Amino acid sequence: MIAGLHFQAPPLAAPRPGQGRRVLRERFVRGEIDDTEYRQRLEVLRTKLK
Repeated sequence: MIAGLHFQAPPLAAPRPGQGRRVLRERFVRGEIDDTEYRQRLEVLRTKLK
């Protein structure tokens, strides 16, 4: 009988400061989100990172 193998996923890297804003800017530039959504999401980032 073969013993069960257990694999553990590597831990996720902690987000770097400013990474959320960078991703948001990139999405805006690519046209994935409009100006209104960009500003709304940017405000969420500002309030959550305080």
